[in-house]
Amino acid sequence: MSNGDTSRTEDNKPLPLRRAELLSRNLAETARRFRMSKRTRPTSGMGSFRMRRHALLFRTIFIVSFFLVVLAPSIIAATYFGLIASSQYVAEAKFAVRTGEIPKIDGLGAATGLPAAKIAQDTQIVTSYMQSRAIVEALEQRLDLRGLYGSDDIDWFARFNRDKPIEKLVDYWKSMTDASIQLPSGIVVFTVRAFNPSDAKRLADTVINLSEALVNDMNNRMMHATIADAEREFARSADRLGRARAEFQRVRNSEGTLDAGQHGKALADLITALQAERLRLQQEYETQSKYVSATAPQMRTLSTRLKAMTDQIAELEAKLTTQRASASNDKVLSESLTKFAQQDLERRIAERQYASAAAALELARATSERQLVYLAAFVQPALPHDSRYPRRTLFTSLIASGSLVAWALFCAAVTAVRNNMA
Repeated sequence: MSNGDTSRTEDNKPLPLRRAELLSRNLAETARRFRMSKRTRPTSGMGSFRMRRHALLFRTIFIVSFFLVVLAPSIIAATYFGLIASSQYVAEAKFAVRTGEIPKIDGLGAATGLPAAKIAQDTQIVTSYMQSRAIVEALEQRLDLRGLYGSDDIDWFARFNRDKPIEKLVDYWKSMTDASIQLPSGIVVFTVRAFNPSDAKRLADTVINLSEALVNDMNNRMMHATIADAEREFARSADRLGRARAEFQRVRNSEGTLDAGQHGKALADLITALQAERLRLQQEYETQSKYVSATAPQMRTLSTRLKAMTDQIAELEAKLTTQRASASNDKVLSESLTKFAQQDLERRIAERQYASAAAALELARATSERQLVYLAAFVQPALPHDSRYPRRTLFTSLIASGSLVAWALFCAAVTAVRNNMA
């Protein structure tokens, strides 16, 4: 292969030509950059001044925002919680709603160990009452709740405005109290806050007393309702029994017998005896008819006795089953038996209902003498010695930390805006 072939590059161009093209491109790029630098040189000083002015503006924003967002709230919080905020004292009580009856475990209680549904419902009634308007009105009458929480010695932020309506007082009371149920035991923990230790204890004692009065009132109303229902049922059963006995007596008088069953049994026994006697006479008549003429006196006597006995049996049977068409108009015993059976059944049902109602009434009266539902307080409210609220260090730290986080987010947003502007 010749030297000319070895001096060519891969794209089939001579190497000197390739180098000349690269040199020409480098010279053109250098000239372009030089022209661009001459165009921007007169304005470079103004751009540097503008950048310094923007930096100073953003730095001022950061400093002012730190004072407004972090330093000022922290100082205000420290001043309020450290020097101004009134101390709040907490009184606590623990109790359980119990029943005097033997506890019955329902399906849910057997599976989960929770209290019976009725006990749980009574407990929730008491806890709801502790934060209701009814107890607020009762406390207002007994302890002057507005004056207790609206005293001038309390700081302005925690003080209740006495001029506000009862609904606002209820909301304020809910914010100062807590009634929680511990499961699965069903124990109620009640706490109340006040700005004086003695006030906190008085409030807790009064709430427990009012709640116990509520439970007693529920128990009394339940017992009164039970006794009233039992007395009404007893009166209805007594009236029904009286009417059944009177109707039974009327049937006796109208049918002319004390007991149709006993009378029917006596008639049946008499008919059976007469039939046996008639059968004996019939056999005797047939036996003698073989040796004695039918016109003989003894044969005529037997025949007369047989006929009389047959008529008597037919008459007695007619009294049991059918109405004879005679002037006597005797009553059919089967109809009397039906009437007696109906009235006797009604009388027996009325007697059993009366006995059941009487037993229920006695049970209700006996039950009313003992308390079925009661409030068992095993931790009585005690006089607090140290304030638990407000938590001055914790609240001040939380406000300072929150302010710092807010300021950091604000600085991040401002920095992002500045970078976009640049």
